[in-house]
Amino acid sequence: MRHEQREEGGHLTLTTAGSDPTATASINRDSGVDFASAGISGADPLAGAPGGDAFVGVGPVVVGNPHTFGRVLTLVATCYALVESAGSLALLSLPVAERCLSERQLTPGMDTWRAQPLLIPLRMTLRDDEVAALKRHQPLLQEMGIALQAHLHQAILNAVPLPLRQQNLQNLIPDLLGYLQGETSVTHHQVAVWLARRLQHESVVWSHSRAIQLLAEVERLCPQWVKAPPDGLLVTLNFEAAIKALNHD
Repeated sequence: MRHEQREEGGHLTLTTAGSDPTATASINRDSGVDFASAGISGADPLAGAPGGDAFVGVGPVVVGNPHTFGRVLTLVATCYALVESAGSLALLSLPVAERCLSERQLTPGMDTWRAQPLLIPLRMTLRDDEVAALKRHQPLLQEMGIALQAHLHQAILNAVPLPLRQQNLQNLIPDLLGYLQGETSVTHHQVAVWLARRLQHESVVWSHSRAIQLLAEVERLCPQWVKAPPDGLLVTLNFEAAIKALNHD
């Protein structure tokens, strides 16, 4: 199967060859779609195409596979992936996918959550309330791969789970203890959610290849999200209103 693109009035239209000609998706050229980073050759996929048409080669699709979001066609507004699966189109939020994946990786029971020893153990001074929070929740932190030992007010951090390795731990760990200090009972999942929402990622410039890599990791670790995605992750595009407007209904 291949997709045909054509441009009319400043819009880029995707059409599945051999399908109903009304089953198209229109993308405004000014909408923020990054054609170059989407893997479409040339700065403008329509430049030099005969009759204003161009074709985008796409990989094989697994129709009906319950463990895949489908093919990434392009990026929209820099951080959303336009994906196709079983003949339907959807927008997937890459930042939300990254955050949800971090939550999953920080939850005990995943292969990736194991403690990663720090090359240089981090020493820090804790306040009274932080020391109390550490004593109360140290078993939970240990189970999550956060190896923090304290003697009086002096603490040494020896290991953290993989998603935390590139973070500013000098600030993150005291903030975590401050959060735990106000919690009498807390679960691994609650701590994982708290941490994932505070992870500081480098300035992300999303690309077609990076989007594919992220979705492959999500599909591998969280295949159930394909059928039941977390809130804010995926929106299926509905073209009925647009088709009715084109047909003057």
